[in-house]
Parts: sequence; structure tokens; C-alpha cells
Amino acid sequence: MKGLNVALFLVISLSLVSAEIWGIDYTAKRNKTASCPTYDQVYQDLVLLKPFTNRIRIYNMQDCNQGNYTVRAAQQLGMKVFIGFQNDPLDMVYYQLYILQWLEDNYQVHDTIIGASVGTESIWRNDLPVATVVQRIALVKNWTRDYGFTFPIGYADTTSAIQKNTVLATVCDMVLINIFPIYQGGTISSASDSSTEDILVKMVRDTQKIYASTNTDVWIGETGWSTYDVKAGNSTFTTLTWFVQNMACRTFTEKIPMFWFEAFNQEFKSGREAQWGLFNNNRTLKTTPNFHCANAPSTFTQSTYTVSPISTNVAADCQAMFSALTCKTFSENIYQVNATIVGQTTSYLCTYYPQYCTAIRGVGAKYAHCNAVEKVSYVMDQYYTQYSYTQGDDACYFNGIGQIHSASTPEACHDMYKLAQCRTSAENPSGLGSSVQNTLDYLCSHYPQYCAPLNASTSPYFRCNLTQKATYAMNKYYNDFVYTQGNSACNFNGLGVLNLPAANQTLCHQVYTSSSCRTASENATKVDVTAVGDALSFVCSNNPELCTDLRGYNGPYSQCSITQKASYAMDRYYSTYYSTLGDAACDFNGVGNIQRATPYDADLCSGMYDSLSCRTTSRDTNQVNATQAGLTLAFICSELGAQVCSPLSGVNGKYASCSTAEKASYAMSAYYDKYAKILGDSTCDFSGLGTIHRSIPYNATDCQTVYDRAQCRTTSSDVSALNGTQVGDILNYVCSNYPAYCTDLYGADGRYAQCSVTQQATWVMNQYYNDNFAAAGDAACYFDGIGKIQWSVVSNSTVCHGMYNSLDCHTTSEDPAAMNGTTVGLALEYICSNNPTLCTLLNSDGPYTSCNTLQRASFAMNQYYLKNYGTQGNEACYFGGIGQVLVEPVKTSSTVGVITQGGQGENNIVGGGVTRAVSFVAVLFAVMLTATRNIGGTRSSCHKSGHPFVRLLVLNQLNFGLHWYMPRSNI
Repeated sequence: MKGLNVALFLVISLSLVSAEIWGIDYTAKRNKTASCPTYDQVYQDLVLLKPFTNRIRIYNMQDCNQGNYTVRAAQQLGMKVFIGFQNDPLDMVYYQLYILQWLEDNYQVHDTIIGASVGTESIWRNDLPVATVVQRIALVKNWTRDYGFTFPIGYADTTSAIQKNTVLATVCDMVLINIFPIYQGGTISSASDSSTEDILVKMVRDTQKIYASTNTDVWIGETGWSTYDVKAGNSTFTTLTWFVQNMACRTFTEKIPMFWFEAFNQEFKSGREAQWGLFNNNRTLKTTPNFHCANAPSTFTQSTYTVSPISTNVAADCQAMFSALTCKTFSENIYQVNATIVGQTTSYLCTYYPQYCTAIRGVGAKYAHCNAVEKVSYVMDQYYTQYSYTQGDDACYFNGIGQIHSASTPEACHDMYKLAQCRTSAENPSGLGSSVQNTLDYLCSHYPQYCAPLNASTSPYFRCNLTQKATYAMNKYYNDFVYTQGNSACNFNGLGVLNLPAANQTLCHQVYTSSSCRTASENATKVDVTAVGDALSFVCSNNPELCTDLRGYNGPYSQCSITQKASYAMDRYYSTYYSTLGDAACDFNGVGNIQRATPYDADLCSGMYDSLSCRTTSRDTNQVNATQAGLTLAFICSELGAQVCSPLSGVNGKYASCSTAEKASYAMSAYYDKYAKILGDSTCDFSGLGTIHRSIPYNATDCQTVYDRAQCRTTSSDVSALNGTQVGDILNYVCSNYPAYCTDLYGADGRYAQCSVTQQATWVMNQYYNDNFAAAGDAACYFDGIGKIQWSVVSNSTVCHGMYNSLDCHTTSEDPAAMNGTTVGLALEYICSNNPTLCTLLNSDGPYTSCNTLQRASFAMNQYYLKNYGTQGNEACYFGGIGQVLVEPVKTSSTVGVITQGGQGENNIVGGGVTRAVSFVAVLFAVMLTATRNIGGTRSSCHKSGHPFVRLLVLNQLNFGLHWYMPRSNI
């Protein structure tokens, strides 16, 4: 409650006063004990000062954390801060820079800070030599510029100290002079007495003249009136009121930036020094100024910026970054590492190696929010990574703050050197000169994969010395290129020496003789060593796991000859990839030779070749296209797999030693036997490579008999008299959809495989006709007009003829040649499909099975006529015009037709009567039938279309585009 009352009092009292002062000096300490405030107390101080000014000046960043608190509070209130740096000792300068850096990284305060002074009255008090003062100013200026800050940097001191030391202009953007009436002998006798302001302004102008050629601004850093002093018999508070108003407005008029000294009394001081404040220590005003300066701009702006209080947590990403470094400070705690050295190291590295610092400096930088030791560690580690090869561990010293963190040990480095097959002539780098570094640089630049383990802090070789690291890379190169370069792969201009155990000749010989895939000879002088080396290099580069025993000091085959090592590697490659590549896995551009369990047997291979139905034109590979034979073999084996091709390859393949032509023939024959019944003899073509070996010779008599005895056959036996493409299409169509019909047409043992295409087509057409005649009638022999029925082979018995003549309704002719066979066949199919009981006597065991199509159709039509005469009358015998009535039976019921509901709302009368709606299809088909009718009549085309058979025929004709490619079994 007490706090609330105080706050309320402050609000009420401040609402009664207002003034305009360019800036006010502020110290956060308070009370007799010089106690430090909280952030909220600093914030309330600035709330009190805001009605008087929008600019606050502080003297240092670290004292009572005032840099942190003041800048953040000012940012929240929309005010500006002129910050200060205590310039001695040097550690403190760097610590304050760290505070500034932290504020920028976390709160982006660059727009809140309007300038900085580095030191106050150090020259006047003789605290530091002038040169040191200048150096410290330059340090802060360079650091802030490097970090991206642009605010001006200056120095504050007495007028005399500033005027006498113009060297300050070499580093300062401005100088601030501290001038007080009490020390200049001035008095303020009345509110209108301007003599004191005149003196002060003249001192500024005199200083400006001295610095005129240096482009350095002059500000007033301190001026004010201590209420300890009584002059001219006036109240000290009255004098304060007069002076603050007159001096504040005068500096606006003169355009001189001025900071009033100071905001609050400092009770922890004594005498005059304790009473300079506008406010008492208890934050009450000493006077109630209420003035407006004519030349002053508005100084009060409202900000909505808010921010949480400072966090004490270390960012997790900074911790992760620090943990991953190899070279870093011995502690992540900023209080345990010398701040001066941290600052110097950061400044040095970022000045001379700015590329190291892009991630730690500037707004938005990845690690800009990390603490000072985390940042310096980040750049130290980059330096160490770059220079550890030449400087060793010294590259991480940095005046003692650097420490290397790595799993690498001297023992691991020595063991690696000792076991390397190719290494430097000595383990100690001294005495080897620049050749070691040059070799390492060459290998790491051309083969960076060799050096990756040397750069990773987790590697056991990270901290090895220069010769050990060079040995590691040299040995890697040697193992990769020894197969093609031999021992010269370890020369390195004389730096490298071989460290190899003695070869075990017995073991090496066993390696060669036990390899199923190996070089043509074990003697290196009898092979192409370059090609052998290429084969070895290929295997070991692409499948290094296959070459483990060929490498390293302890590799059991590392000292074998080039042919022995190549045979070992090739054999392992062959074993690995045989299942997918076959014998090609042992080719290696002709270097590899397979040691077969079954040697070449000419009788075995020739016997296999002679037994094949599809084979190459010659068993001699030299007489055929070897490339085409190889491609054909590869294609078939990829299609049919190991089941067919396993006898042709591998160590144990029965025919693996046969010639390429013989093996290709074996595969081609298997392919032909599988697909010939479906695809025909073209299955054995293989781009002209294959030829069919027939087991049955051509028999012209048998082929002609096939044609002559066929009831359904092509219209001519001469293919030149027909459309050859149509004949071939029909043959392919039937064999694709009814392969059983074509068994005798293809293959080495096909009875009719060598007959002409018309004879073969007749063979399959006749089988189709015989199987589908019952359902489709003679239409089953249509085949797009290619087929015709051989009537001479149709029964002409008196049974069929007598049956035809006894019917009441039959076709207009008994001679099939006189009528449209398709129309008759469709009529027969329609009746038997919809009324199967009417066609019982036409089945295979019926008396009329062998009658011709017209006789069979007439029987079915008559059965239909007798059944439906009562409802349809003579229309039941119409059937699209092919039927005629000879005897009209006695009607037993009404002649009114049976009405059926058609599509689109049509009412059609089945068999006869009036058709109420005529379809376009019926009209079209009626026109089509005109040319085929053989009897007269007055029926209109639309009347005829009412017959169900006619509708069926029309629909079928339209469905098949009026083009009969072949007879359908379900029309």
C-alpha cells in the first residue's frame, strides 16, 4: 500500500512540472550506503526524468549493472542513452564491451544508444597517461565499429584538459567538457542574469575553435548547481531553478548538446558532491521547474516497447556449440576466464581473420547471443583447425586461455605410424624439412577424404604430429593406388618408405589356385599388368570390403604378387555378383578366366546344339555375330532366369564351357519352346540370329489336304489372290485367343508348320467354325470376308432335303450360295440362343446336325413360326426377309402381337403388328437389307424393323462398326 501511495504521489507531482533539458547525467547508486537498485527502481527513476529530458547519460556499464538496467528501461520508455566506459583497468573495458554486446544480442539496443564516452577526467586527475587514454578510446571505437555500432565515441574531461590535448581528436568523434559556475567564479543574481551562461558558452566556443580543423564536436558533459552552495544571498533552490532554466534554454539556442549534472543527490558522497541532483535522494524534486524553451524540439515520445527482465539462463545452442569445439577456453563460465585476454583474443582474431567472426557478430548472427567465452572459443577453434597442422597445439594457446579437447592420444598416433605400410622415413618431423607439410597439403587438397579423420576432434589421430598425419594420408594413397602404380605409390619425392612384412609364398599360391575367377596366369610377366591392376583397383575401389585382407600391415595377402591379389579380389567379386551378372562378373575386360568344374567337351556341346529346335545359324561363334549372340543370351537369361540359364554359366554349369553360339542356341531354343505356340516362328528370329531346325520335313500333300478337306477355308489357296495382311491378322488373332487351334502350326514338330499361310489360316478357321457353328452358324466362317464354306463337303442327304420341304416356314432358298450366309447365321443364333428347346434336333446327336446352314436355319425358323404364329401371325416367319410361309396354320388365338417396352419409351410389337416408334437404326438397316432380299413384298422398311431378329441384327452391325473382323460366338 505504501508503494502504491509513493507511485501515486510521483504521478501527481510530475503532472505539475515540465521542463526541457537536452540531457541529464544519471548514476544508479543511492542512499548513504551506495546501494544498488533493482531494474524496477531504475525504470522508475527514468519515469521521473522523462518529463525533463529524453536523453540519459551514464558513466560506466558495470557499476550496479546500470548499463544493463538503464539502457533496457530507456528502450521501454522510448528514451535515449549516452553510455560511458570506465577506462581503467583494461579488463574492465573488455567487460563493459561484453555487457554492450550482450545487450545488443538480446535486446537490439543500437537504436537506443546515441553515443559513448570512454573515461571521465582521467587526464585531469592524472589517472592515466594521455597516450593510454587515447588507446582505450581507440579500442572501444574499433570494437564497436567491428560489431556494427555506428554511434559516436568521445571522451569527457575539464575544459583545460580537453583544450590542451588535441590528440584526442585523432580518435574522438566528440569531446565533452565539464564546466560549472561555482568553479568558474560565476554568480547568478536573478532569473534574468545571463552572465554565468555567457561564460560557459564562451568556454565551449573557445574549445570549438581549437578543434575546428579536426571535425570533432564539442559537447557539455557536465554542468549544474549544487544546493550545497549559497551565492548572492539567494536560496540555493532558487539559484538552482534560475540556472537550470536559463542554461537549458541557452544551449538549445546555441545548438550545444548539454548534459545536466545530475539527476539525483548522491548521499554516499559528502559536502557539495552529494547535492548536485535535481531530485533529492528520496526522489522528490528540489524545485518545481515549469518552462518551455523556444528553440527546443519536442523531447517526449511515447514507446510501446516492452521486454522481459534479463534472463540468467545460458542459451542451449551456445552450450551445444561450445561442447562440440576442440580448441576452447578451459571454462564456459565468464567469471573464471580472464576477461582482458578474452577481449584481446576476440579483437585480434576478428580483426585479422574476420571470416571467423561472421557467426558471432552483428544483429542476427547465429551465436551473437552467446557469452564472451563461448564466442572467443568459437573463433579460437576455427584458427586452431586452420593452423594446427603447422603450429600443432600452440595454435590453441592464446595466452593460456585455450585448451584442446580431443580423444586423440600419442599412443594411438604411434601405433598407426608403426603399422602403416607406407610411411615417412622418420616419426619425428624435425629434420624432414618442408616436404612433410607439402606432401600433406597435396594429399589433403586432392584427396580430402584421406584427411577427414585428421581434422575431426573425435578421431584418435586428431592430435598426431605432422609426420604421423602425413603417414596416415600417404598410407591411404598407397593402398588405393598400389594396384596400378606399384611401389611407386609410396615414393612422394623420396619422403615415403615401405614397411612391409615378408610374403608367404605358399599362402599366396593357394589364393591363386583356389580362385574360380582368376587371371590367365599366375606369372605377372605373362599377363597385361596394367589391365590386371585396373581390375584390382576397380574391385577394391567399388567394394573395399572385398579387399580387406589385401591391405594393412597385417593383411594376410598384402604381400602377394599383383596377379595373386587380383585373382583374390576378382574371385570374391565374381562370387558376390554371379547371381545377378552371371559369368560377366568375371570378365574384367578380358582379364578374368573362370575355372570350370566341367572342362570343355566338344561332343557334349555339339550334341546339345544338334538337339535344339531353335538355334544360331552356326555353332561356330566366328560364323555368327558374336555381339548379337551375347546380347541375345543376356536378354533370355534375364527373362527366363536361372531355371533356364544355370547350366550355361558358373563353375558347375553343364554347358558353361561351350561356345557363345552354342550357349546362345540353348537359351534361344528354351525361349522358342516356351513362346512359339503363342507367337509363332518369329519367336526364333532374334534379329536374324536364329533359325528353326524342323523335326518334320515339309509335306506338300498334307498341306493341300488340310485346305481341301476344310469345311470353312479361305476364299482361295493362293495368298497372292487375297489380302495377305488380313490373312495374317486372322491367323494371329485366332492363335492368340485360341492357342490350342495352332499347336500343329509351330515348333520343330509342328505337322503344318511349313504349310503356306493360307493353308495354316484355313486350318485354324475350320477348327473355329466347327466349334462355333452350333451357336453362330455359317457366320462362324465369315472372318471379315476371307472365309467361305465348302458346300460340297456338307451332307446333302434326303433326310435334310425332305425335312426342308416339309416345313411351313423356311428360307427363300435351300442353296446357301443364293443367300447372305451372315444373315442366315444370325437368324439361327437368335432363335437357338433365346429358344434353345426349338433347336434340340440340330445338336450334335440330332438328326439334322450335318444339314447345311439354310436347312438348319429353316428348321429353327419353322419351330419359331409354329410357336409364335398365334400372336404374331406370318410375321413370325419374316426374319429380315429371309423367310417365307408355305402353309399357314390354323390360328388358335388373337393375332394381336405381344407388346414389349423398348428403350427411350418405344413400344415395339414382337413378330408383327404396328410399330409405334421407329428407331433410326431400324430405318438405316432396312435400307441395307434392300439389296439382299430375294422375295417381293410391300412391307415398309420400318414395318420390317419390328422383327426382333432384325433389331438384333441392326444392333450387332452397329456395335461392330458394320465391319466383321471375325465371327463372334456371342453375337
